[in-house]
Amino acid sequence: MFVVVRSYGRYGRDFLHAWDDRWGTTCIGAEKLSMRFGTLEAANVAKSRAACLLMSGACGTLFTWSVAPASGSNSN
Repeated sequence: MFVVVRSYGRYGRDFLHAWDDRWGTTCIGAEKLSMRFGTLEAANVAKSRAACLLMSGACGTLFTWSVAPASGSNSN
């Protein structure tokens, strides 16, 4: 299983939680509650979609999107 990680600022990070009609994406600080993707390919597609929908936040904070193995999963 894989998760999509949004990084911002020096140490900030959260995880893709849901798709939202108004905002494009919603993110949450708890990986346990984030969206899980069964394949690396599916996670990369979600990462690309999220990056297109939400490139920066309030006050121009830039986001970097990445894919990581979900905690507690055996993603070889």
